[in-house]
Amino acid sequence: MFVFWWTGKGYLTAVIVLTTLIIFAVILKIGSFFLSDRDAFWGAALIAAAVANWVVGRRTNAKKREAVRSTRLKDRLIYKARNKFMSLPFETWSFPIAIFGVWMIVADLMRS
Repeated sequence: MFVFWWTGKGYLTAVIVLTTLIIFAVILKIGSFFLSDRDAFWGAALIAAAVANWVVGRRTNAKKREAVRSTRLKDRLIYKARNKFMSLPFETWSFPIAIFGVWMIVADLMRS
């Protein structure tokens, strides 16, 4: 069982990741004669989800983000945003999602 919590539109992180994975599953099903069901394919799906999450999150939290005057990376990624997923601004989750996607691609390439 998974437990997610959010404030505002933070639930969009889960929606974006799940929607992207569903879209890639449909692409895999349609293009099964030239695509293979490998970890690298799903890693690319997670990277696409991370990019989409970053774009939507930055637009959604733009007003609160503008109030942050610091140039430190930590202050730019962890701030008092209105739209949070699991206590972090939801665009911040793009980094772990992308890192996991890259890890899946690298692991798949090393196995080949």
